[in-house]
Amino acid sequence: MPSIQPSVAHLDVYQRTPAWVLPHPSRPVPKLEHWLYRTLPVTQRIRRGVTYALHEAGVLALAGFPRLLRTAQWAGRAHIRRAVVDPALADKLTPRYDMGCKRILISNTYYPALAQPDVDVITDRIASVTPAGIVNAGGVEHPVDTIVLATGFSVVDSPSYRLVHGRHGRPLLDKFAQQGAYLGTTAHGFPNLFVLSGPNTGIGDTSLVYMIESQIAYVLDCLRTMRRHGIGTVEVRHDIHAAFFAEMLHATEGTVWASGCHSWYLDDKSRNLTLWPGFKFAFRRRTRRFDTGSYTCTPEVVVARRLGGRHLHWADAI
Repeated sequence: MPSIQPSVAHLDVYQRTPAWVLPHPSRPVPKLEHWLYRTLPVTQRIRRGVTYALHEAGVLALAGFPRLLRTAQWAGRAHIRRAVVDPALADKLTPRYDMGCKRILISNTYYPALAQPDVDVITDRIASVTPAGIVNAGGVEHPVDTIVLATGFSVVDSPSYRLVHGRHGRPLLDKFAQQGAYLGTTAHGFPNLFVLSGPNTGIGDTSLVYMIESQIAYVLDCLRTMRRHGIGTVEVRHDIHAAFFAEMLHATEGTVWASGCHSWYLDDKSRNLTLWPGFKFAFRRRTRRFDTGSYTCTPEVVVARRLGGRHLHWADAI
């Protein structure tokens, strides 16, 4: 929105729920800092470690002690006051839910763009879209030339999951919607299936890349284990999968994500099927090695017999 605002004659922003927006800490990296990182690479690793630790500490507020978020909420309100002079607009932009219950946004340009005279923030519900514009619940039609949809994410109900079917033809979408995924990666009834960024691997305070790297290490160790022991298929056990799902639901209790707001983190039953409800280093520790005991492992020779005697190369099994 801040990118297109200077290029249009008028911009209507239809806001369903205001978001918590915090200042962006981005800054130019000075030449001295470039030189330091190049000369002493350990300093860059230290800087990265500090950045990681600060973001990881956010779990204490989001999942452990939500009251710690009050300071951040004060900063969010101050961010609005600095950019928005109109008290009515500032009131529209101020969230009424705990920070972190919905996705926290980081921007230095969002509020200044909304405060421009050619921008209107509309909070009335949309009743219909006509050939000429958008009609709100009060019957007022706002003429538009272009509509931009920016309505959030589909995570566990991703359309791609409808294309994958497991044993007995069951869609992966149904499995995830009912029980999530074990370590966000595998599912009972779907042998030799590995998913990256699956259920309960989302994050609300740091980089998803960290979670993906952890999953990749887990899958690679699984493939090495299969090759080493002549395993044709691996399938997470039903009891292990069910216990993990129960663990995720229990861990979400008392967190800010379960504090009452409606977000794409939760499904239509208000269950968290999206976020990892804890420290990310704990996820990395659990995915560091493939836990063979949590899986039903079928030898290659057995799989080959089931395939009617056709020789099964290890690569075929994965």
